[in-house]
Amino acid sequence: MTAELKLFSISHAKANVDIREKFALNNQEIRHLLHQLKVVLSINEAMIYSSCNRTEIYYSSDTLKTNDILQVLCAYKCLIPSEKYKEYVEVKEGKDTVKHLLCTGIGLNSTLLGDHQVFGQLKKSFEIAKEEGMSKVVLSRLMDRFIHFYQRVSSETEYNYGITSNSYAAANIIQKEYNKNSNKKVLIIGVGEMGSDVCYFLNKFNTKNVWVTNRTMKKAKEMSRTYGFNCIDYGLHSKKLHMFDIVLTTARQQAHSYKSIHFNNKPPQLVIDLCSPRTVSTEICSLGTKLLNVDDLGQQTDHTILKRKRTIPQVESIISEETHYFTENFNQAVYIPSISQATA
Repeated sequence: MTAELKLFSISHAKANVDIREKFALNNQEIRHLLHQLKVVLSINEAMIYSSCNRTEIYYSSDTLKTNDILQVLCAYKCLIPSEKYKEYVEVKEGKDTVKHLLCTGIGLNSTLLGDHQVFGQLKKSFEIAKEEGMSKVVLSRLMDRFIHFYQRVSSETEYNYGITSNSYAAANIIQKEYNKNSNKKVLIIGVGEMGSDVCYFLNKFNTKNVWVTNRTMKKAKEMSRTYGFNCIDYGLHSKKLHMFDIVLTTARQQAHSYKSIHFNNKPPQLVIDLCSPRTVSTEICSLGTKLLNVDDLGQQTDHTILKRKRTIPQVESIISEETHYFTENFNQAVYIPSISQATA
């Protein structure tokens, strides 16, 4: 039943970046936490989605397990006592959970309206849940309907017109700074999904003087060959930060790995930190650096965003239709086999 669907969410709706980054999870941590939910809380079906803006757990249960999940999550992240984080938790049940997933997946709930990266991130979260044996009837049908919904929005509206993502917004900001002085040197730290996207857009913008680095240097070298960028050894990059005018980091590390001392007290003019938890200390701002994080990127507006806003009523109408359809048909689909067995 859809009534079994529950949501545990810590997002930018209630928590600032200081709080959100405490609960950020990488893929390995997501797998471990799924195991904890199963073993400790007897939750047999759950999906965990963690990004810069939110950490959310979609799960199936007869009862809400909000406090229990918060305790397990806080214990896992060494955040004790858990009670002080209750005010940041958002809870939903049943069809409200369905609606929330649709809104989140299409980027209506993002700091950057219509963030395209959320769709792929949610699909990855579902794949991890499947691999860990934590996706069964409820979540499988929910994700099937979500993909159908996303396709409807793309075909029936202009909501997905243009490009909006944190990586695009970051590349756009870098390009604007670069245009002021084409001699500026840019360093991209980390070329995973988001870092690769930033490189793609910088190449489209014809940005020059770009260096890339990555823990796996093979990937950094491939990126430099693809776009004609320069490559710098990851083990040396922290000693050469002072050489760059613009630095963007997407590589997850310990919180505040980069401080003023790493820039030889000569920090770049602009630093964009897309990590969660953040890796750049705010102390570099006292040296005159402009430091931006994901919340700052969400404040960027352009023609694409304005056009997208005009389509929101259409999207909300489709959300209502799909939420109603899923709720009604899911309940029937679940109970028909039981009725058939009872009358056999």
